[in-house]
Amino acid sequence: MGYISPEAARGNISTKTDVYSYGVLMLELLTNLCAFDPNRGYQNQSLVGLIETKLASDPNLLNIIGPSGVKWPASVAKSFLDISQSCFDDHNIRPSAPVTLKKVSELIQTCTSDKTLS
Repeated sequence: MGYISPEAARGNISTKTDVYSYGVLMLELLTNLCAFDPNRGYQNQSLVGLIETKLASDPNLLNIIGPSGVKWPASVAKSFLDISQSCFDDHNIRPSAPVTLKKVSELIQTCTSDKTLS
């Protein structure tokens, strides 16, 4: 499905479908993988499906970070991944765009003010 939320694929469009897409973008940044790749096999073509499969077999969130991507401090990567995962919640409980933006802004502010993360 790539960037398309499950409810959007069924024709139920709302502002929270954009939040889902933003979560996919965040996963791309973390993993250095494409949102959709038919070469990953049917179950894992979508990046969200791939990550859900990996997390089901290994709950260590940090094992999904792409080795050739950005070198993330563990605490930042976990927080970033937690935010992205919340973007995939059922659309009835998925956070709004302003709530998601606030969480990302707070994380960035923490990173820029914490000299140990630089």
